[in-house]
Amino acid sequence: MGSTNSSERLMMRRFLALGALVAAAMLGAVTPAFASIGVGTDMRSIEVTQPLVAGGTYQLHDFTIINTGSQPSGFGIQTSPTSKPGLRVPTSWLSFNPSAFYLDPKQGINVRPTLHVSVDATPGVYQVLLLGVPKLPGDLAPGGHMNVGVGPRLSFTVVQPNQWQRLYYAFKGWMPWSAIVVLVVVVLLVAVAWLMIWRARSRRVVPLSADASDEAAE
Repeated sequence: MGSTNSSERLMMRRFLALGALVAAAMLGAVTPAFASIGVGTDMRSIEVTQPLVAGGTYQLHDFTIINTGSQPSGFGIQTSPTSKPGLRVPTSWLSFNPSAFYLDPKQGINVRPTLHVSVDATPGVYQVLLLGVPKLPGDLAPGGHMNVGVGPRLSFTVVQPNQWQRLYYAFKGWMPWSAIVVLVVVVLLVAVAWLMIWRARSRRVVPLSADASDEAAE
């Protein structure tokens, strides 16, 4: 009888130990599900006070995207319309450096936006949201996996260029910067060479003829 009770107690202990191991394994599998994914920023708005001329390219103020979650995550920068009144900013007008990145928990990164205003842009006030959007780890392709994003609201005013500015932007679009620099250097060299030749001619001494010398001697 005593040996039977001992065997039952031993089996019960083994069963409890096995149950504890199973519970620990299940708890370990469930724990990652409680990890959070979040995003934050250090700036609520970027307001450009000076009017921007259509056709120009402008470097905007940096803003920071922060991983406020408890696990590493990939992030990307996207634009989104605002509920504020204003003209809509085309996606092609904005570029970001970097546009996609990976952050550890509580880590942040500075993002530098650049605005390229089309030369045929409609004059007026424009507004758009610049959002840092969490993505699945390792997936930094366009298109967020979460319908959430945080970032500053960008607002600026576009005005039409004058005639000289139109000519400049048209010339800039037709010819790359490298060619423009070479052309300017060539024009300057030609101008300097012409100026040197003109000065040399103006300083040239004209010799007197023999008759003129004799008359001067008499």
